[in-house]
Amino acid sequence: MQTPAPVDNAKVIDLYTHEYDRLKDEQRARISHRDNLLYVTLAVYGASMASALAGKAPALLAVPLAAIILGWNYLANDTKVSDIGRYIRTELGPSLTSLTGGSYPVFGWENWHQTNDPRRSTRKTLWLVIDSTAYAVIPLGALLAFWVIGSPNALLIPASIIEAIAVLIFAAQIFTSANLVQVIKRHTSR
Repeated sequence: MQTPAPVDNAKVIDLYTHEYDRLKDEQRARISHRDNLLYVTLAVYGASMASALAGKAPALLAVPLAAIILGWNYLANDTKVSDIGRYIRTELGPSLTSLTGGSYPVFGWENWHQTNDPRRSTRKTLWLVIDSTAYAVIPLGALLAFWVIGSPNALLIPASIIEAIAVLIFAAQIFTSANLVQVIKRHTSR
């Protein structure tokens, strides 16, 4: 039986720092994409509302559809951004810290801003309000407006009800993803 070659800590450290760099690149790209999705969503809402104000009430049905499609992409990117940060804090950082002797924790910012930022829970709450407004309140408002001012149509009414259900399901995903209860508990227990 062959014994494994000794591990060269310098090479492993290089691999970990390279992985960190790639993860941060991906995180930055996902943040940029996520933020741009909100702007695209608002542009679609504006175009739909303009059409509705021009007398085409069925255009309001594009709002919940855009909310679900673009919002799901937004939420997926937001989740991956958080997952990358969590991986760096719980896996990559501790592994690199142990390789460097454990006397100085690496990637300190990754942990610090999660636990020591006194405004974190306030910001998370505000982002939940923004996300909920953009991807649930506005689409449900558009559906309500369609039901009030739209002309009855045998196909569009059931479609609008399906959209309402889908928006409510997506709203639940937004609240679940925000993980606000855990954030508040973490900051109030200090």
